[in-house]
Amino acid sequence: MVASRVNRGNVVGLLCSFSGEKALLEAGIERRTVPQNFRFLRLRCAADLDPHMVLDLLFKGIPGVLVFGCPERAGYFRGCAELAARRVYLLQQVLEVAGLDPERVQYVPIQPTESRKLAQTVADYIQRQNIQPATEEGV
Repeated sequence: MVASRVNRGNVVGLLCSFSGEKALLEAGIERRTVPQNFRFLRLRCAADLDPHMVLDLLFKGIPGVLVFGCPERAGYFRGCAELAARRVYLLQQVLEVAGLDPERVQYVPIQPTESRKLAQTVADYIQRQNIQPATEEGV
C-alpha cells in the first residue's frame, strides 16, 4: 500500500488536483523551498479522501498527513471542500478516541495560486510537530 513507499520521517500531503497540486507546481515554478521530508500524493479531488489510507499511513509511523483541498464553496465539484473537511474532522475524532494526537491530520484549504501558503504551511507543521527527517535506520 501507499505507506510502504514513504519513510517514517516524512509528512504526507494529499493534494487535490484542482488546488493543492497546482499550488505545489506553482511553488516549483517560483522556486519556493518545501521541506525535504514532505512527500505528496495526488487526489482527483480532496473529497475522494480515503480515511482508511490516512489511518494506514498514521499507524505505519507517518508523523502527519496534510490534506490540501479547495476552499469552502470554491471547489471544482459542488460541496467537495465541505465533504473533505468533514472527513478530516471525523478522522481527528477517531484519533482522539484512540489516544493519538488529532493534529496529525489536518485539512488546509488552498487556492491554486497560493504556493507561498502551501510551502509555509508544510514548514510550520513540521516545526510545530517537531518532525525530524528519518535517518537511514529509520526508513
